[in-house]
Amino acid sequence: MIDQNTRSGNFNGLAANYGRYRVGYSRELFDVLEKFGLRKGVSVLDVGCGTGISTESLLARGMKATGIDPSSEMLETAIRELPAASFVSGRAEELPFADGSFDAVVSAQAFHWFEADRAFAELIRVVKPGGPVAVWWKILCNDEPMRSLRAAACAQADLEFPADPLQGGFGAFYRAPFASRALRVLPFTARFTIEDWIGYERSRASARNAFGAQTETYIAALERVLVAKYGPPTTRIGVRYTQFLYVGHTAASVADTAS
Repeated sequence: MIDQNTRSGNFNGLAANYGRYRVGYSRELFDVLEKFGLRKGVSVLDVGCGTGISTESLLARGMKATGIDPSSEMLETAIRELPAASFVSGRAEELPFADGSFDAVVSAQAFHWFEADRAFAELIRVVKPGGPVAVWWKILCNDEPMRSLRAAACAQADLEFPADPLQGGFGAFYRAPFASRALRVLPFTARFTIEDWIGYERSRASARNAFGAQTETYIAALERVLVAKYGPPTTRIGVRYTQFLYVGHTAASVADTAS
């Protein structure tokens, strides 16, 4: 398990690349969230908000968004870019809010940094009875060429390719005391230049954790592999993801309206 101090420090120095090169999630994912009650006017807590990628989409749909993250550097970017939202420093496992403070709680691409059982207990505590708790990730499709290209770069650099965060399932979601649960699996294709993809790779705390002092060795190898396959750094490529959206309600009377 990752030590909490390591968690909060993992993103030091990454905010600039994170804000510039990270892409969000599909419109369809937020359409599904709307069917689960995340719609205009509701108050939403975005846990592990980072630079506010998902917070921005919540705001765009008319929700009242609050973001929380342990990284002061990430929050500085979020505060600067999204003045319509509120941002608070804090951990998923110890949320500084009263019981039932929010209509809904979300966490995007972040739960692998949390102590999952403790975090779910807190997310459930601060959502109003019957309100949705939504957690999602996007990971590369199993047959997405970027997987093999990353692996080839690791082989060139004599490094081990790190596992996906969802490898082994998401047991904490099924252990959490929800009265109803839903899982939606949604495709998403994002477009990058090779140069932008390299910037994205530099934003990945998981890559830095895996490769340590060899991170730039991996980045250089990956850039060589991508240029050899696709052409100059300005070449645009499509990268295919699978988005996993988990939604739980604490009240059995709340119907699953998403189909």
